[in-house]
Amino acid sequence: MPSRKALRYSLEQILDIPFTMIAPQHGSIITGKEIMHCVFQALATLEEVGIDGIVEDDYVFNSDHLRERFK
Repeated sequence: MPSRKALRYSLEQILDIPFTMIAPQHGSIITGKEIMHCVFQALATLEEVGIDGIVEDDYVFNSDHLRERFK
């Protein structure tokens, strides 16, 4: 997943589908409303997802590097 926002948006879209199980590419098939709720809750509260785990929220592009690079 590319970012925290993308993950949460995807989870919201999936919740509109009347699914009865989660069949991940790796791992066991997940059934039962209680465990699926726990999985969605865990995914929805992840913070360091994709680019969010690499770049800080307050990151600002340093244009000095750009000017220096192309002198």
